[in-house]
Amino acid sequence: MKQLILVIAFASFIFAQEMVQPKPLESIIPIYPKEAMENDIEGTVILKCFIDKTGNVTDIEILKGVPSLNDSAKEAVQNVRFSPARKGNKILSSSVVIPIKYKLN
Repeated sequence: MKQLILVIAFASFIFAQEMVQPKPLESIIPIYPKEAMENDIEGTVILKCFIDKTGNVTDIEILKGVPSLNDSAKEAVQNVRFSPARKGNKILSSSVVIPIKYKLN
């Protein structure tokens, strides 16, 4: 009976560990599209980026977009490397939401 209690306590510890979200290893610098600049278009594109266990972006979903800025935002994060998500010592595939802000001076 003592072994069963020990296993349950250990399992509770594993599930209680906090997940560390992926983080970009470099700055995300979008290129402001010429058409958007000429038309004074500003806004925020919110992307959901799927990150694999090696830190590569495998897919990007636009959660909130600005039509003339969407492609630029996706291109800005496509080749950025991320630290992969972790839970304890385990490396995981995960997703992260990234806002890309476009503002003219």
